[in-house]
Amino acid sequence: MEDTAPQASHPAPRILVVDDEPQEQQAVRALLEEAGYVVETLGDGEAGLARLSADRPDLLVVDLIMPGIDGPTLIRAARRDLALSDLPIILLTDKTYPLDGPSFDAGADMRLCKPFNPKELLSFIKRLLSTDRNRIVVYDLSGPPDPRD
Repeated sequence: MEDTAPQASHPAPRILVVDDEPQEQQAVRALLEEAGYVVETLGDGEAGLARLSADRPDLLVVDLIMPGIDGPTLIRAARRDLALSDLPIILLTDKTYPLDGPSFDAGADMRLCKPFNPKELLSFIKRLLSTDRNRIVVYDLSGPPDPRD
């Protein structure tokens, strides 16, 4: 199995998970904490936006569809904030949207459809946390590659 845990010599990266479904929050929290990350979960976009403004995490995992402030709105707000503009963001969704749909228009670095493969999520978190944030990286894991590409 690929080593996805943070190195012991550095503080564990802090990941904020914003999802309105408690079962999803618990599943993602358990997976990430087992991998050695420090995880905070919140149940709505308003709370997520307030937390981002008060205390920047190392990575944001956000659900697409939530009441009130949804995932794309939260992502756009983060991208407009200079202190958060380079924050790595993963958008989780149980819907399939085209690559140029609302999730990527908002500025997510990666989209992962539920139910997702835990190893994929851990691998992409590790990759995003180690990516040079001065360049744009977009990963689309919404389905198999289009044979026309």
